Amino acid sequence: MGQFKGTRHRWISKKRNSTLFEIRNEEGKLVCELESYERNKQIMAFKELESNAKLMASAPELLEILNLFIKEFEYENATEYKCELFLKAKQLIKKATE
Repeated sequence: MGQFKGTRHRWISKKRNSTLFEIRNEEGKLVCELESYERNKQIMAFKELESNAKLMASAPELLEILNLFIKEFEYENATEYKCELFLKAKQLIKKATE
């Protein structure tokens, strides 16, 4: 299964100021910064910026759970619906790791 090649350890999002979030791993290593920007002459809403930071910070854990789902699924009986979910999960892991 796809192995995560990015920054290891749990990621944490933290507000630095009114327009900037940073994402660091639990050892304090900076993963990225998200800053509001002008889009169609409107500043990205702070809530949107915060939501993006939270989703990005959750990405390694989401990938880990998705990989566990795939491993568990491989040992279970497959129905047509489960097969569709399985294939989508595998595609998502591939997208995140390649």
